[in-house]
Amino acid sequence: MLPLFFFLALPLYWVFLVIYRLFFHPIARFPGSKLAAATKWYEFYYDIIKGQGLYAEEIRKMHKMYGPIIRINPDELHVDDPDWYDTLYANNPTKRDKWPPAAKTAGSSLSGFGTVAHNLHGKRRAALSPLFSSRAIADADNVFQEQVQILSDVFQESYTSGKTLELRSVFVAFTMDTVYQYALRESMNLQKDEERTAETIRSLNSLVRLTSLVKQFSWLPALSQKMPLWLNRALKPEMVFLLQLHKDMYKKAERYLEMEEKGEDEPVSNSKKRSAPVFQCIRESALPAHEKDVHRLGQEAFTVTSAGGETSSRILALGVFYILTHPIILHRLQQEAECFMPDMSKTTSAKALEEAVYLVSRLQLLTLVLFWAFLNVFKTAVVKEALRISAIVTSRLPLMAHDELRYKDWVIPPRVSINTPNILACVLG
Repeated sequence: MLPLFFFLALPLYWVFLVIYRLFFHPIARFPGSKLAAATKWYEFYYDIIKGQGLYAEEIRKMHKMYGPIIRINPDELHVDDPDWYDTLYANNPTKRDKWPPAAKTAGSSLSGFGTVAHNLHGKRRAALSPLFSSRAIADADNVFQEQVQILSDVFQESYTSGKTLELRSVFVAFTMDTVYQYALRESMNLQKDEERTAETIRSLNSLVRLTSLVKQFSWLPALSQKMPLWLNRALKPEMVFLLQLHKDMYKKAERYLEMEEKGEDEPVSNSKKRSAPVFQCIRESALPAHEKDVHRLGQEAFTVTSAGGETSSRILALGVFYILTHPIILHRLQQEAECFMPDMSKTTSAKALEEAVYLVSRLQLLTLVLFWAFLNVFKTAVVKEALRISAIVTSRLPLMAHDELRYKDWVIPPRVSINTPNILACVLG
């Protein structure tokens, strides 16, 4: 009887669910495709079956048909209006929660990136802020110098041998190594291992391709992390690098806490052996004890090392490309470099390079200040411009407001997922 009951109940459930979504849902009155409003399988068809991420194009078509505000799935609204961008993505004191399926795409729901709630996200982000302070970065100048020197050697070897370099691969290795060493004080050595770099890029590319699928089935990342690596390797081999990185970060966090416990009479900051700044920032923050456990540390470290490296590498590759394709800018950079670095065989500190007006304001994406400038001079126009044109995130970034929002004559209920085209983020900076 029980199987028969479920066999009969399931179709009825779907019928009532569709009726609710079309007529009684809080956003039922908003314009858009009724099929998109009734089921998420409509989005699934365009994003997964028809092609990778084709729903964005379908959304543009729906806007032409239904107007600037539309319902694109049962739970989400989309506003195609640049004048409304600042309303949705407003700064404090407004409160915006992340849309849970989007926050779960990286499989790190305990990290700042994966945190849904506005207030908790702010606290978790504040705990890491010392990691990116000017003082912390200045103190780690030797880390950047070491990685920059390796990068310079890569360029020099390419110049000498006539070998062509693929910039993204070079910069993925550079930024991942730099972030990893800065955050954990350990070496990843991707710059010296082309095979592992290629594996890293395959894994990052695979994660991007899977984003649409994960948004439909947000439990997939958690399931993959619980599966043994051999099974993941058989099902999706290109994802093994990131899954292994997840496990490695957990082990490092576990080891860090064990060493901290053994030396509990000694302040964490005094122990060079335990000097992993990303862990140290969280452990010394004002967060409650349950926010400082091994799972939190591991997931935050994973987010910092993986996301920080991949996004920075894309910015750097794009920045260098445009510098090299604009001879006037390149020539001016070379002139200024000769003043601040008369002996190119010797490195100089990031602090000294800060005084190079044109270098810092225009061309901080070149070798000697690549990563340092990204962290230290983030507010300068050129870094913003590089971020604007590099399209770091191309998928939707829905947010949920705590209060009602208004768009023209439309009143948007609280806790409704809303977003605007990411192209607006690029255009508006």
